[in-house]
Amino acid sequence: MARRKRITWGGWDLPILFEDKDLIAISKPAGLLTVPIHKSQAISAEFILNQATKDSDSPIKAVHRIDRYTTGVVLFSKSRWAYQKMVKHFLSHEPIRTYLCWVHGVVGPDTGELVHYMKLIKAQFKNILADEKSGGERARLTYKVLHRYAVATQVEVQLDTGFKNQIRVQFSAIGHPIIGERIYVEKPDELLDRQALHAFTLEIIHPRTQKPLVMKAPMATDLEKLDKRLFNLSK
Repeated sequence: MARRKRITWGGWDLPILFEDKDLIAISKPAGLLTVPIHKSQAISAEFILNQATKDSDSPIKAVHRIDRYTTGVVLFSKSRWAYQKMVKHFLSHEPIRTYLCWVHGVVGPDTGELVHYMKLIKAQFKNILADEKSGGERARLTYKVLHRYAVATQVEVQLDTGFKNQIRVQFSAIGHPIIGERIYVEKPDELLDRQALHAFTLEIIHPRTQKPLVMKAPMATDLEKLDKRLFNLSK
């Protein structure tokens, strides 16, 4: 099949990073849900793909998610077989998920590991820190500092586990909340109108070819502008 470059629907523009008969990966813009929310009329990327794609063997389904206001790579299945294979792949924590984020404050160590125990509060639809006795599950990520500004730090993150809002919760917990954070801080900042978090690359083993597949999402324009602003503030 011919490779499509993008899908546009209802005012949304979804660049296609990869597509074959089994999978389709897009670069999700900020503000678009990955999957529908119960009793919500908000449009999701999953809905758009199902409206725009007619060559799949079954409904297109997300095999993982990123937050509504996070940009970057999201992968979907185009068949029941591919969905089952990829869900198993993600549950085994085998995919390599690399994020870029900009956090408040100057992070000291060049590299590090964050391990916390988190618990989902369904009524508020967010995660909080909790010990194992209180039902907390182990959340782990590793990070590498890419650039230190005067008042902020650009960080590359690799997720080991994949809990809702995990990166946002864990960096807030160590006193370096993500710029633009609205939920896991006492007072939101005005540097950005959404969290400065970008799902940069996703590396999987393709379920049919059994070969590594790397997908990379171009940097969002608002994050490029934020980076320049932080650089200028550091002069």
